[in-house]
Amino acid sequence: MSRIFYIVWVLCAVFFFSIAGKNVSAQSIEAMNRVEVPSFTDLALKGNTPEGQSAEKINLLILGNSLCIHGAAPGMGWNYTAGMAATSQEKDYVHLLCGKLRDKFGADVNCRFSNLAEFERNPETYDLRKIDKLLEIEPDYVIFQLGDNVGDLAAFEKACVRMIRRIGEKQSRAVIICATPFFASAQKNQMVWNICGETSSLLVDFSHLKLADPKNLAINEEGRTDRALWKVDGIGIHPGDYGMESIARRLLIEIQASRALQKKSIQK
Repeated sequence: MSRIFYIVWVLCAVFFFSIAGKNVSAQSIEAMNRVEVPSFTDLALKGNTPEGQSAEKINLLILGNSLCIHGAAPGMGWNYTAGMAATSQEKDYVHLLCGKLRDKFGADVNCRFSNLAEFERNPETYDLRKIDKLLEIEPDYVIFQLGDNVGDLAAFEKACVRMIRRIGEKQSRAVIICATPFFASAQKNQMVWNICGETSSLLVDFSHLKLADPKNLAINEEGRTDRALWKVDGIGIHPGDYGMESIARRLLIEIQASRALQKKSIQK
């Protein structure tokens, strides 16, 4: 009986999210990422290195969309700049990940992050030379948290491959990590898999998070007190603090595994 109940629950969840996603997309997703934000933001966290010892450094470049950073938009009921829909900047996945890297490895963490929704929407006309300024941080890791706002999947796939190859030419030691979209579809997942296969990039999966645990959506978070401020449904279907923590943990695991493999390779 419990097995039957579980199957019914999963089918209902799939149906709910597919319908809700369509309704919200038509209603308000188009407004996301259309608020002006800086071309990039820098974050620096000092590690816990004992005095007198040189600190290890981890340089991180994150290319994302509204989940990464969204400017304040009072007209939508979004009143601060942070990854949507964290309750504060410190609780979005960028800041959480940087803190986890510092605490895990005792390293100085330097992170540059940018909202590339323009690239998602206009991949064929986007000037890839814009990425050069972002690469001045000399990243050890480049995270592509993109795909949610893509309309022309084939055009984006080709442009993303070109961007990753450009990064490889200019920063050959950088490890590329591509994430499947949080607002997922089978077609978008396949697009990201193709990109990873074409560029030998690492893959991290965000596409299951909404179904794996509904609390990964801000609208379902317990104790959330700012729902009454939201004027568009699109805010609530973004990850809240709980969802941001889920994203940050998965990225930490990916980076941790990559570092372990790199150390093994050096030891050989």
